[in-house]
Parts: sequence; structure tokens; C-alpha cells
Amino acid sequence: MENDTLNSNKEYFPGNNYVDIKEIRINNSFVNPKKEFLNVTRERLDNYLKKEKNKNILSLLIDTSIVVSSDTHAIIQTEIEATSHLINALLSEIEANYKKVTKDELKFIAISKEEWKDLKEKYVNNLKNKVKYEFVEEKKIEYNNDELGNIANELFAKEKIEVE
Repeated sequence: MENDTLNSNKEYFPGNNYVDIKEIRINNSFVNPKKEFLNVTRERLDNYLKKEKNKNILSLLIDTSIVVSSDTHAIIQTEIEATSHLINALLSEIEANYKKVTKDELKFIAISKEEWKDLKEKYVNNLKNKVKYEFVEEKKIEYNNDELGNIANELFAKEKIEVE
């Protein structure tokens, strides 16, 4: 079931596997986490939300919390797993708007409360076992509008849509 849910978000990360991006961003959040980064990120997110004009983004982020923050990445915890997927679908817009308001460039990833519980336990065990987290680069693939149009045509062309 978890794989089906994760795979449903693949389209939000063109050229990358959603699972890979999620794992990379979670890993990178654990590279240099500090309480001071966490406090600053929480404060900045609150300030950002006060100025966010997109009601969809605001409604998704209003009941979330930042559970880990490094100088480059942060993990957003949601109460409901589906909300984390919706947030992750809007990450580029959220990150761009966040940067405009806060002047801070962070990469986010949203996870559910249940996922956080498991990740936190794994992180604590890794610390005890002296496992060191190393920064991992994300692949960045950009599409131009013609490519996006071709992809949309391929996916949604009338002759391709089947009705049962």
C-alpha cells in the first residue's frame, strides 16, 4: 500500500523518482540538524503563512509542524498522509513563496505523523550506532513548455482516454 501511495506522487518530480527525492530530502535534513535551525525555521514558516496568498497552500500547511531542520532542508509533519502528498505536489511553489517572504532558501519534504515516528526512531538508532549522514545531491531536470505540452498531449489526448 505504501508503495502505491508513494508512486502516485511520481509525476510531481519530473525526471526523478518520488521515492528517491523523498529519501534524499529526508537524508539531507538529517545531515546538519540543529535546534536553532528548527526554531528559526518554525518562526519563519509562521511568518510565511501569515503572508501566503494561495489559499490551497495555506490550508495544507496551517496544521503542520516542522520536526527537523538543517541549514538547507526541513521536514514538515502532517497529521494525515494524504496531506503530505498534496504538500509535496506543491513543493516548488511553496519553496519559491517561502523564499520570497523569508529570504531563506530551504528545501522541504512533507511526511505523515506515522512516518515521522518511524524516521525518528531510525535516526536515534543511527546516532547511537555512529552512522553519519552525508549530503546527497538531487538530480534537477527542467522541461520547457513544448516538452510539457507534448507530455500533456500524450497523457490526455482524446483517443487515449478510455471510459468504462
